[in-house]
Amino acid sequence: MQLEFRSRFYFSLAGVYQAPPLIVQTRLQTETVQGRRHHAQGKRIGADGEALLVGIATVPPTGDGWLDRFLGLPDEALALLRCRLMISNAEEVHKA
Repeated sequence: MQLEFRSRFYFSLAGVYQAPPLIVQTRLQTETVQGRRHHAQGKRIGADGEALLVGIATVPPTGDGWLDRFLGLPDEALALLRCRLMISNAEEVHKA
């Protein structure tokens, strides 16, 4: 299983400083992922519907010199998503 993950994280300091968004984009999967600094093993969907999706993203610089130096950008980020997938009857979904 694979899932595209895209997110923007915003950092501000007491309303005085607002950094550009930190963009994280990766493909989460149930298989093994290996990066320069990170390694993780996903978990396929079990009988209970639980799975672990993992991915490694290269986080690009934001363009803000201070934040880029503080976070050491560009850098690598490890994403982990524990989830439970359920298949429900279409009639049950429409009743809710």
